[in-house]
Amino acid sequence: MADEPARSKTHQPDVEAQTKKQLAELEEWVKPSIQKLGNQASQGIDKCISIFEICQLREDALLDTAQAAERYQDLELLLKVEKEKEELYHVYQETEELRDAMEIVMWNCNELKVGLEGHLKEMRLRLVSDPTTARPAPGTNSDANGP
Repeated sequence: MADEPARSKTHQPDVEAQTKKQLAELEEWVKPSIQKLGNQASQGIDKCISIFEICQLREDALLDTAQAAERYQDLELLLKVEKEKEELYHVYQETEELRDAMEIVMWNCNELKVGLEGHLKEMRLRLVSDPTTARPAPGTNSDANGP
């Protein structure tokens, strides 16, 4: 029994190295995933802006068409223009909702990235300052020599 703490200490460098390795693997997996999601959200916002520009061009064209239809008193064309305006309005609204959602995703990605960096830094500091706080990864056999 007296040599149990000694055995635990001999495994400590292995546990610390394994913990550091797992932290690095986690960081290598999570950071690019967050970055990729943020980039995709940014691309989505850019696409929404392009759609807004197209909507504006279509709206201008519909206005010109409506003015011509009024001049020529073409009621059928006026009805088609009104229908197109309604559809365009719905496209604009849906695009606006999508853009807002993408902005929220980008904000959440940034918050997640900052939080993750802080937690990883804190975990590394704990490992460096007090290696006895390092715990073996779940499923490893390092627990076999415990109390």
